[in-house]
Amino acid sequence: MHYYLSAGNQVLEERVGTSTNASQQYVWGLRYIDDLLLRDRDTNTDGTLDQRLYAIQDANWNLVAIADSAGSVVERYTYTAYGQAEFRNADFSKTDSGLGDVSNYGWTRLSAGMDLDLTTGLYYVRARWYNPALGVFDTRDPIAADPNLYRYCHNNPVIYVDPTGLWTSDTHRQLMKESFLAAFPDYAETIGDACAAYILDILTQSNLGQDNGSMPWSSANQPGQQNYRHYCRDQNQSPAQADTAYTQYLNTESNNFNTALAGGSS
Repeated sequence: MHYYLSAGNQVLEERVGTSTNASQQYVWGLRYIDDLLLRDRDTNTDGTLDQRLYAIQDANWNLVAIADSAGSVVERYTYTAYGQAEFRNADFSKTDSGLGDVSNYGWTRLSAGMDLDLTTGLYYVRARWYNPALGVFDTRDPIAADPNLYRYCHNNPVIYVDPTGLWTSDTHRQLMKESFLAAFPDYAETIGDACAAYILDILTQSNLGQDNGSMPWSSANQPGQQNYRHYCRDQNQSPAQADTAYTQYLNTESNNFNTALAGGSS
């Protein structure tokens, strides 16, 4: 299988073997890295994407159902706390002769939007593979963001998600906040709390999942340095260049916010 990815590390297309035709294509939303809108699929390997299904996700990005183009639910999914999936028909009965371990539509995007490998039962989480039966990753955390190098979502996947295999979204937000404060230590006096909250949200939502532990400055030991790589897409940048780009971005967002605020109050 060959995978074609977006700049945000989202699978856009899958091809089987040496085929030049797509076996599956995905369309993603803008709210989150695993905000899946729909999947097109070639069901009979004739080179035509003849099946379109729409993803329905809950607040934690778990796929709870898929619907056809008419808006009818065709399959549903339920999970254990750590993400083991059961495949169910539209009426909630189990698929596969009552076993509930096979999708009738070849669907693999499931718990927290992660991609399930049906052979191993593991989820692909970009940097690592996750075992939902054991509730742990199968390899150590490559950036050691958690003292427990194998646990998933602080052992609380009902609340947290980890789309990168590196750290939870909550950890990401905290590190982004530290990076923000490093750039604007007097943010309350400089730009105001409302603007600061706005920029932090922009940073978190737009950059979540963009981290790559192999970037040249991934060994930086300051919170700000650790997170400049989330904004800067050029992996050839030095920490100093990333620092400058990050600060420029914050200033731009601050100006945009103040401009919008002034326009809205007139």
